[in-house]
Amino acid sequence: IDLTDDNEEEREYAHDSGDFILQQYANFVNSDSLWFVEAKSLLTGGPIRLKTDRVRLKHMNTGRYLLVTTTESLNEETGEMEETIILTTTHKANMPGTLLTVNEVNGSSKYLTYGKALQIGYDGMWVQRGEITDNKSYFATGTQDKTAALNLIIHRYTCVTVGIEAEEEHEENATANAPISKEPQDVYVGLAARGYLRKYHNMTVIPRNDSISTVWPTATRSDMEFFRGVVQKVVNFSQGFPISSKDVQLGIDKADAVVRVQRQNLLREQDTLEVVLRMINKLIPITEKLEHMRRTTTTKRKKSVRSDEEQQMVAMGQLVLSKCFNLLYYSILDNQENQIYVADHMPVLLAHLGTQPLAGKCVTEMLSKNIELQETKIGD
Repeated sequence: IDLTDDNEEEREYAHDSGDFILQQYANFVNSDSLWFVEAKSLLTGGPIRLKTDRVRLKHMNTGRYLLVTTTESLNEETGEMEETIILTTTHKANMPGTLLTVNEVNGSSKYLTYGKALQIGYDGMWVQRGEITDNKSYFATGTQDKTAALNLIIHRYTCVTVGIEAEEEHEENATANAPISKEPQDVYVGLAARGYLRKYHNMTVIPRNDSISTVWPTATRSDMEFFRGVVQKVVNFSQGFPISSKDVQLGIDKADAVVRVQRQNLLREQDTLEVVLRMINKLIPITEKLEHMRRTTTTKRKKSVRSDEEQQMVAMGQLVLSKCFNLLYYSILDNQENQIYVADHMPVLLAHLGTQPLAGKCVTEMLSKNIELQETKIGD
């Protein structure tokens, strides 16, 4: 479900009751299912009282808040207007419907704790499990019948980390004079990577004339080097290595395969892959310009006159593309789910085949190993 649209008045919901779908339990945690529990006041600490305090649920990947609201719709059978409870999200934390009541089922606890059956609602409206879908998940709907409300459990999220055994051993032997050095949690690394790459995507501008020598007109001197460093860090991260690793030799050094797949999936779930694909798509005119320059050079006896600025701009665009394709390749390497996701944007990759060798490498990786793509994409 796309929860990133800021135009809240004109948004279309995923189903009649809003945007939420309840999926069955799996052996892995999709980062799109992670939510923060926030107290009404972020400046006041201490436990959350069940009967008096209200909380907000903040979606980790989008930063949006769960919103319980209502809308009126026409009942075609009775011809009367009916009120429907809608479960959606908003980026406005102070919006009515974001401060939720939490009720513990058959419990006597005073405070909100882990591992307890909880019901959430707003102003007498509660979240319940609705109809089953074709893929055996459920629509999340609203109800005013508290006895029909859905029971939820709060769990603290922990992710698989690299070298966890060594880290635990280090923790046991640690002293006050030897502080523990820990890697950041994967979900935060993914969000940071998406933020940096989105910054450079938004910075990218295709010049309208040949006198401009850059595709990043607002960049500073250090931006290109920083961009290259970010991409290399994310590539290493996607292959299961600690984000702080240096001098990693991909293809020679080996990391945990489970961590590698989870991190590749994380790049898809948190829309990092989407940002990379958007940048690749945005730079298609640069590739077309380079192909045109090559054609005119080979068809004319005399070398075509190209300004130094134009050539520098094309070279810069191709450098950015090569880094994007490098990240894309390692994000889909031996990962069928990511390959299927990227394959939906196959025309974007094919537009760069003539100038970017890694574009062909990405296409080969997808079509040579993924049977589902072989059956659906080859011949399209």
